[in-house]
Amino acid sequence: MTSPRERRRRETARDIQRAALRLCLAHGSAAVTAEAIAVEAGISTRTFFNYYQNKQAAILGIQPRLDLESAGWFVTSAAPLLDDVVRVMAGMIDEVEVSRDLLCQVRSLIEAEPPLLPLFKASLDAATQTLVVLLERRLGPDHRAQAELIAALARQALSIAVWAWAADEAMGRSCISAMMRSHIEKSCACLVPQPCAASG
Repeated sequence: MTSPRERRRRETARDIQRAALRLCLAHGSAAVTAEAIAVEAGISTRTFFNYYQNKQAAILGIQPRLDLESAGWFVTSAAPLLDDVVRVMAGMIDEVEVSRDLLCQVRSLIEAEPPLLPLFKASLDAATQTLVVLLERRLGPDHRAQAELIAALARQALSIAVWAWAADEAMGRSCISAMMRSHIEKSCACLVPQPCAASG
C-alpha cells in the first residue's frame, strides 16, 4: 500500500514531468534545460535534481521498477510461468500508476524527435534484466538463454499493450495484462507447428 508521503512524492514527480513535456513540446527538447523545467514546475533546481538526474529522465517520468526482493515469490511459484510473467511485469505498471495523458504526450514528443525513442526503450532495461535473473533462478542456470528470450518477449508485449492502452480511452487498465498475455501467446503459437486438420 502506498503511503501518503509516497503519493505526494509521486505527484510532485508527475508535476515535474508535465512541466518538462510542456516545454519540450513547445520549444523542442534541445532548447529546454533542467533549470527551465524547475521554473515551469514552480520548484527549485535543487528539488528538480532530487527527483530526476537530468531533463531526459524528467521527460520519461517515474519509471517502472522490478525489485528482486519483493518479487521473490516468482522464483518458487507453482503457477504457470506465463501467468507469473504477466503478473510481475504488468504489476510494475500498476505500481507506478502510469498516466494515460502523460504517455500520450511522451509519444507526441518521440514522434517529433525520433532520437528520443532509444531513451524510452532503455527505460525498461533494468526491469527486464531483473526479470532475466528471476527467470534464471526459477528455470535453472542452464536456461539463461531462455530466460533472456522470455524477458525480451515480455518486455515488448508489455510495451505494445501499454501504448495501445494509452491510445484508447475505452480500454481499462486491466486490459494491459490481458493484451500482454494475448501477444505472448500468439507469438509463441507462431513458432509451434500447428497440427494438420484431419481430412474428411
